[in-house]
Amino acid sequence: MEIFAFWLICAVIVGIIASSRGRSGIGWFLLSAVFSPLLMGILVLALGRPKGQESAPAVGPSEPPPQWLASREAAPASTTAAARSVADELRKLADLRDTGILTPDEFEAQKQRILNA
Repeated sequence: MEIFAFWLICAVIVGIIASSRGRSGIGWFLLSAVFSPLLMGILVLALGRPKGQESAPAVGPSEPPPQWLASREAAPASTTAAARSVADELRKLADLRDTGILTPDEFEAQKQRILNA
């Protein structure tokens, strides 16, 4: 009788593992109860997750979308790419000016070149 209880407990564990991996917990429980919990446990671990669930990121419902995604949805791609490159260039120039590599006059000349391009 103890062997039968141990067999069912192991089958339940296999069902729980299968359910946590996106597979049918009840189906794997029944398979392991009929055949072998050890064999079915090895099989469910070897199979891994179904194909649709491997690359899905775990994003909770309370998390806002990333800022780069929100900015892409807000503006067309060509406008966003052009504005981003101009803004990036101006930011780089400002960093060079702040560190003392560019003088304020050189900064203004380069800024006008970028804005007029």
